[in-house]
Amino acid sequence: MKFLKGLVLSILNFLLFLSLSVFGLAFAFNGTLLRADFVAGEIEKLDVAGVVKDVFDRQVQLPAEFQSAKPELYAIISAEEPWLKQQAKTAIADGYDYFLGKSAQLRISVPLDDFKNRLSDKMKTVAKPVFMQSLPPQLAGATPAQIDQYFEQYFNNFWQQFASQIPAQLEVNESTVSPADRQQIAQVRQWLAWYQLGYKLLIALMVVLILLVVFIHREIKGAARDLGITFLSYGAFEYGGILLMQYFMPSFLSAPSGIPEALWTWINGLINDVIAPLANFSLGCLVGGAVLLIVSFVVKSRTAEEPPPIN
Repeated sequence: MKFLKGLVLSILNFLLFLSLSVFGLAFAFNGTLLRADFVAGEIEKLDVAGVVKDVFDRQVQLPAEFQSAKPELYAIISAEEPWLKQQAKTAIADGYDYFLGKSAQLRISVPLDDFKNRLSDKMKTVAKPVFMQSLPPQLAGATPAQIDQYFEQYFNNFWQQFASQIPAQLEVNESTVSPADRQQIAQVRQWLAWYQLGYKLLIALMVVLILLVVFIHREIKGAARDLGITFLSYGAFEYGGILLMQYFMPSFLSAPSGIPEALWTWINGLINDVIAPLANFSLGCLVGGAVLLIVSFVVKSRTAEEPPPIN
């Protein structure tokens, strides 16, 4: 009977260890990437102007006459960065509401008319000095008024061609995606629904396993010892692994070719922010397990508390 009890307890504690391992990852995922406010906060940390600047410096060859206008172009991007991030946050919130089942319809809308007007005014301010530095031959001897008129026509033609590629409103809904994409979106929603159900069932399973361990022991000392060892083992294993990964990862990973340095820095920060809840959870299990072990040493067993039989 004692062997059977020990075998059952070993199985229960092993299942609890596995459950904690899975739950730790799910806990981190649930508290980060499945939260719209977390993703919005990460978007806020992204240095959009720095990423664009790096892309321009590495991959985009501007005409020679526009090289001197680079600082002004970067200033335009920096000025519009708060608006771009705000629109991204709104789109993220709407998208998450749909994918997590809080909204029945997919509708992400970003108005672009005001943005296009602001961009037009700023681009015109940047383009005018560049245009004046390299006037076309037909403007030789032209008056300032004629030059201004020609520039207005030149810029308006350029802007009409450029702006025609930007819609008045960026709209994503069921009617704007293909049937194949709608099917994939529906699958993602279904997977997330299963994940949320599995997350709740995993919590219930861990509670049941803990209660079974307590029930089989029928005493605080034995239950605290077994649960303490399980929680301490998981916490030490998980937290130690995270510390090692955080220590060694920077020396092994460098920005892949073609990825802007500012973007790579942001990605590393995102990884650390996603791991942080897992580190906190595993550290909590480690401390909780240590406390349970201390309790198991402090509390006397039931047999020790029973008085000796009277002869």
